[in-house]
Amino acid sequence: MHPLRAALLAALLAASAWSSVPWKDRLLVVYNSNEPASEALARHYAGVRKIESSRVIGLPTSSLETISREEFNRSLRDPLLALMEEKKWTPRIRRTVQFPGGTQDIQMATGNQVWAIVLMRGIPLRIEADASVPGPEAIPPPLRMNNASVDSELALLTLQGHPLPGLIPNPYYSEDRTREFNAYHADQLILVTRLDGPSYADAQRLVDDAIATESLELAGRAVFDARGLRDPASGYTVGDEWLRSAAALARQAGFSTTLDDAEPLFPETLPWDDVALYAGWYAGNATGPFAREDFRFARGAVAYHIHSFSAETIRTASRNWAGPLIARGAAATMGSVYEPYLRMTPNVGVFFRSLFDGATLAEAAYQSQAGLSWMTTVIGDPLYRPFPRPVLDSLRLAEARNDSASDWVVARMLHILAAQPGPLEERMATVERAASSRLTPIVMEACADIFREQGTAADKALLLLRQARLESGSPVGRIRRGLAEAELLAASGQMQEAMKLYETLLTQDTQAAAAYGVAAAGLKTAAAHGWTQLPPALQRHLAPVGAPASATR
Repeated sequence: MHPLRAALLAALLAASAWSSVPWKDRLLVVYNSNEPASEALARHYAGVRKIESSRVIGLPTSSLETISREEFNRSLRDPLLALMEEKKWTPRIRRTVQFPGGTQDIQMATGNQVWAIVLMRGIPLRIEADASVPGPEAIPPPLRMNNASVDSELALLTLQGHPLPGLIPNPYYSEDRTREFNAYHADQLILVTRLDGPSYADAQRLVDDAIATESLELAGRAVFDARGLRDPASGYTVGDEWLRSAAALARQAGFSTTLDDAEPLFPETLPWDDVALYAGWYAGNATGPFAREDFRFARGAVAYHIHSFSAETIRTASRNWAGPLIARGAAATMGSVYEPYLRMTPNVGVFFRSLFDGATLAEAAYQSQAGLSWMTTVIGDPLYRPFPRPVLDSLRLAEARNDSASDWVVARMLHILAAQPGPLEERMATVERAASSRLTPIVMEACADIFREQGTAADKALLLLRQARLESGSPVGRIRRGLAEAELLAASGQMQEAMKLYETLLTQDTQAAAAYGVAAAGLKTAAAHGWTQLPPALQRHLAPVGAPASATR
C-alpha cells in the first residue's frame, strides 16, 4: 500500500459520499434568444452536462444587465411560469402564507421538476426598483426595497404571488449543518446561478474548469482576508466571524491556509500562485494581488469578496469584484447587485462548509443565504462540485497522476495528518515519512510549512524550503519559498545567510523580485534584527535621506 495512504487510513475514516441526485433531469438552461453567442453558450453547457434539448430554453429579452420590473415579468418570469405549467413540472395549490410584511395568498408548488436554473450570459442581471410598489410599514425602512437580482427573484418561481418589497426568508438556509437539496426544498425554491463574466469566453471557461476540476478535486491554497473586528456590539463583526470560520474549516480540510486578521487588505506584493479558495472584504474594487494583470487563480477556484456592490456589473474585468475575479481565473463567485446589508449577504462560513461537505455550488450558495427575492447573484456552474468525493478517494486518484493538482492533494493530506491527535514528535515523523514518497516542490513546501507551524524541526524546514526553491519552475514560486527560507534563517540567527539569500532573489529574478517586494522584505528583516551589513543589492534600495519638504505654497 502507498505509504501516504497507509498513514491516512490509520488516522482517518473516509467521509460518506454525497448522494447522487440526477440534477441533469431537473435543470433548466435559459439563454437570451436575441444573442447568438448566448445560445451557443447554452448548447455548449447542455452538451458537456448532458442536458436534454427540451430543457434548453431561449427567451427574447434585453441584452442589458439592468431591466425594469415590468420587463422582467414580461420577458423572463411569465414565460418560465407558462412553460412550467405547460409541462406540468410544477403543480400548485392556493395557500395563505405569513410573510414579514403580513399574510398573503399565493400559489405554492406541491411538486417541482425544476430544481435548478442556469442563466447564460446575455440574460439580464438585476431588476431596478419600482416606485409604484411601496413596502408595508411592518418592514423596516431599509428592507422595503423591491429591486433585486434576477437570479434571486427567479429562485421563487415556486411561490407565485409573493410580496415584492423586502426579502423572503430562505427555508433552505442552514447555519448548523449541511443539508442536501431535495424534493421538499424544491417545492419552496429553485437554485438559480449564471454562466456570466466579462466575456463569453470567460463564461464558457466557468463550466469547462468545473468539469476539469471534478476529475480530481479543487486543489491549491486557501486565503482569507478579515479585518480584525471583535466588538460584539458592532454590526460588522459578524463578517469577520464568517471569514474566521471559513479559514478554520479550510485548515481542518487540510488546506494550506492564510488568514489575515487585520484591517489592511492583502498587499499587492504577495507572491501567490495556486490560490484555490479566497474570501475577504471590504473594498469597492478588486485590489491587492487580485488587481495584478498577471495574477491567475488555480483552475476551478472559488473566490468571493463581501461588498455591497460586488456584482453591480459582471461584464467588466476591472470594476467591482465579480467580473475581475472571473477574469483572473476563478470558476465560481457570488456578489451583490444592490445594497444587501451585511446580514443578508451569504454566510461565508456556511458556504465553505457546504462545499467541503460535498455540496454543489448551487447548494452551497443558497444554503448560505438567509433571504431570497433579494440582491445576491451566484456565478458559476450550479452543478459544480469542487470536492466530488471523499478525500481518500481523491488521494487514490492522485497516486496515478503526475501533475500539480495531485501534489496539492498530497499536501492537503499532510496537513490533515499533522492535525491528528497524538504526540507531536510522532505526528511530525508520520508527516515526514508520508511526504518522502512524493518530494515535489509543492509537497516540500507544505511539509516545511507544517514544521514551521508546529514550531519544530527548523533545520528540516530550511532544507525542504531550499530544495523546493531550487526546483521551482516559476519566479513566483522561487520568490515565495525564498522569502520563507530567509525569514527562517533570520529567526534561527543565521543573518549572514539570510542576507545572501535576499541578494540571490534580487539578482536571479529581477522583475519578479521588484513585483513581489523582495527588497522591502529584506530591509524589514535586517531592521528587525539590527543587522547593518547589507549586501549590495539591498543597499541600492535604501531610501536616500533628503531635505524636508518645503512648507511654502
